[in-house]
Amino acid sequence: MPIIDNISTSQECVTVIIMSPSTPPTATEPSQKPKDHKFTIHRDLICYYSRFFSTAFNGSFEEGRTQTMKLDDVDPQLFAILVNWVYIQEVINDKKEKPDLVSCAKLWVLAD
Repeated sequence: MPIIDNISTSQECVTVIIMSPSTPPTATEPSQKPKDHKFTIHRDLICYYSRFFSTAFNGSFEEGRTQTMKLDDVDPQLFAILVNWVYIQEVINDKKEKPDLVSCAKLWVLAD
């Protein structure tokens, strides 16, 4: 596990922005502007648990220069569960509940 002496002190962080798709207009409602979800995560942790993020944030890619990544094909609630796991090693949502089987399967794919 990465060494983080005190998580409350200043640490290098990265930003992952989950881009939400805009909703198409319907007969009763106009198109809605997408709401992006921003996650700020300690770089040492996310890179320790994910080769994907380690390669992106430590390499010569744009993400390595900006320390920001944009993802447009990810469910923000599933990504939040993944972030929770990185920090506390438990698969739970923001209500401290375990996700259902379908969400667990999607989470497995996301984490891979």
